[in-house]
Amino acid sequence: MHMKELFGRRLRQVPAGLERLTALAVRAGLVRVGIGGIAWLTLGMRVRERIASQMRAALGPAARVVLPPGERSEGWLELLESELESYRQLPVALLAERAFRQGAGGGSLADPGWTSGLQVLRVEAGEATHEGMNASWGSALEPAWRKLGLAPWRVEDLDGVAMSVEPAEDGPLELLRCAACGYGATRRAARFMREPVEQEPMVPMERVPTPGANTIRALAEMLAVPQAKTLKAVLLEDERGRLVFVVVRGDLEVDLEKVDHALQMGRLKPASEATIRSWGAEPGYASPIGLEVARDASGSRGVIVVADLSVEGGVNFVAGANQPDTHFTGVNLGRDFEATLVADVAIALAGSQCAACGGPLREGRGIPLAWEEELHPAPRYVDRGGKARAARASLLSLSLEGHLAALLEGHASEAGIRWPPGAAPFDVHLIVLRAVAEGAEVARALAEAGLQVLIDDRDVSAGVKFTDADLIGCPVRVTVSPRSLKAGGVEIAQAGGTEARVVPVSEVAQALQAGQGAVM
Repeated sequence: MHMKELFGRRLRQVPAGLERLTALAVRAGLVRVGIGGIAWLTLGMRVRERIASQMRAALGPAARVVLPPGERSEGWLELLESELESYRQLPVALLAERAFRQGAGGGSLADPGWTSGLQVLRVEAGEATHEGMNASWGSALEPAWRKLGLAPWRVEDLDGVAMSVEPAEDGPLELLRCAACGYGATRRAARFMREPVEQEPMVPMERVPTPGANTIRALAEMLAVPQAKTLKAVLLEDERGRLVFVVVRGDLEVDLEKVDHALQMGRLKPASEATIRSWGAEPGYASPIGLEVARDASGSRGVIVVADLSVEGGVNFVAGANQPDTHFTGVNLGRDFEATLVADVAIALAGSQCAACGGPLREGRGIPLAWEEELHPAPRYVDRGGKARAARASLLSLSLEGHLAALLEGHASEAGIRWPPGAAPFDVHLIVLRAVAEGAEVARALAEAGLQVLIDDRDVSAGVKFTDADLIGCPVRVTVSPRSLKAGGVEIAQAGGTEARVVPVSEVAQALQAGQGAVM
């Protein structure tokens, strides 16, 4: 292919506001960023197809289907329900190439909101385990990722989703990981051990004056107790004005994403003082004590109380008395107030104890590459005995934008890209400088040798051609010019390299074939 046939220019300047990796992809003419998201140009499409081809080969044979854009798992269950009937149809693997929603999205390659993806759905008889199916995916994809120079971490996310995340210093995803045992999770899903507090017999609840102590720190100092012996209340309300109490031990903070996930009530916002008082609580001194508590989040009566695991594990807390300048001591969950739901709703922080081994969690960031999840509800089929049974359906979703961002993170600089051979848009970048006939001869020989060649014979300066070659980053650069011909042939250099060797025109294809492992 000739450079003039590519759709998409290399840019010397990019629009302001793009994060680093996206800006580099825009400069190199791989993608453009618009209101609707990421648009792939010719060069980017070639990279994308090479990545997708390697992923498809690693995952093995699957029947191809087409699904409309949607959430990751959207559409799959309906498809199975319409087609799956008997055990004779199992196991089955289905492959779709589609756009799916990745998250809120910031319009960058690493966090696009909507991503161009590959999805593979495996459906097996009920005896199969979701964990076993995921393990086979991991072992299949690891060699392909290794060939691309990627080494993603496997981490937990909400709803039992396992993610493969490429470590990246400025990646969009916040992670916590234990160096001791390898446990990792997104911050919003990270499990951790609560620091133990001293256990003691329950004491009677007593009202105490606490003038001006409307913060946890002021309260702990006034009563000379550790913050871990207090209860912190975060007050939210839904769109109908229902009050939600989130209660956590005073030395911890509330994770609002965990709260949203635990309640599944839709949009919540900070409660107004008017809403708080309308339900019988007092801002700054609020607690569920003495209030009617809802039995479940869907009910219409009572306040909704979500207690963190730390509240269930402690005794004799200090909590608000729903009166100004007043608290209760000796407060205990189950005796003095009830919870609608007990759940993990506290923020895990760097230094928190790993839930698996107790080691310290460390902060990190990453670029999401893949999600593994189980379809719910499970599709059903009729077994050999004529009984209806639930199948196991595991869905793997791969983000091609995420893979491109991860490759740029590991193989790019401000000057340009040095693609790993398995992802480069072309094997060879052929630069022709005032040697048209010889350039055509070299291009023909390289193509006959099975190499994919990008030919730059444009009528522009040598500086522009070499700058563009650095940005594009094909593994090998071949230059044909009067100077190289005078020196004995063509110049061959590795991408980003400063040293070139001269090879006779008639031997250039053989020379590259001899080092093909570094090219393809």
